[in-house]
Amino acid sequence: MSDDLVSIDFYGDTLVARRTGEGPRDVEVSIRRVCENIGIAVQGQLERLKRAPWAVVTTSVMTGPDGKNYTTSMVALRSLPMWLANIDADRVAAHCREKLVRYQLEAADVLAAHFMPKVEAAVSPAFDPNDPRVQLAVMGALTSRVAILEADNASKSVALAAAETTVVEQAAVIAIAAPKAKAFDRFLDASGLCGLRKAGRDLGQCPNLFLESLRDAKILGNDGRSNFAYAQYVDRGYFTHRRVVFFNSRTGEDETTDQAFLTGDGFVWLDDLISTGKLQVRISKARARAQRKRAA
Repeated sequence: MSDDLVSIDFYGDTLVARRTGEGPRDVEVSIRRVCENIGIAVQGQLERLKRAPWAVVTTSVMTGPDGKNYTTSMVALRSLPMWLANIDADRVAAHCREKLVRYQLEAADVLAAHFMPKVEAAVSPAFDPNDPRVQLAVMGALTSRVAILEADNASKSVALAAAETTVVEQAAVIAIAAPKAKAFDRFLDASGLCGLRKAGRDLGQCPNLFLESLRDAKILGNDGRSNFAYAQYVDRGYFTHRRVVFFNSRTGEDETTDQAFLTGDGFVWLDDLISTGKLQVRISKARARAQRKRAA
């Protein structure tokens, strides 16, 4: 860069700055160089500084050693301490945290001392981790970190409590559904279908009365040879028809017919109809008498 930019050693790092006036604080510092030294993103910090009412940021065009012009953003020295103080130690890499504290405590004084040698600046001969100011800054960063962790733990506790409630609710649903699931697995054959009489038994009904009830409800029909499901229930996937062979005792010969079979969805659907009372299944006379007796 041109001669008005000065490189200043700061504990092995290089700070780039220049004078802007005669006062002890009429100095501005390269934002990019500070960010690179302490390992933080330049663009994010530049945007924060431009929004801050206390920050004085300028953009200058400088001539580099290759003769080309380069644009660099500078922050006023009087704004530097506030900027550095607002950088959270938790946002920089662990190995840069002590360096950030060093910048927060001493960078402004070192720059002022360089441009105004007669002004005594409070510059420590070396960075001392036992310095009370350093310890106070580190403790502040740790306290902030603890607060963040406590808030995170509180949030996780709420999420865990909600998850435990969900598990309890799901366990209740499973307890109700388990018997039905066992019946569902039991009644299906290898093709995933079930005969109607077997379905009636698995649903806790008398098979003959169960079939009569389905016919009464216009769910099934009978052509004299076999039961068939009406088209609307086949279209919904509750029933399908399979070609079966049966022995006709009157003719003494085997015959074939299309017989209705329940699908898995059909089994669940009928179970829901029965349990909610939407399908009234016929009961035997003996059961009816027993029910009347209990009611009396």
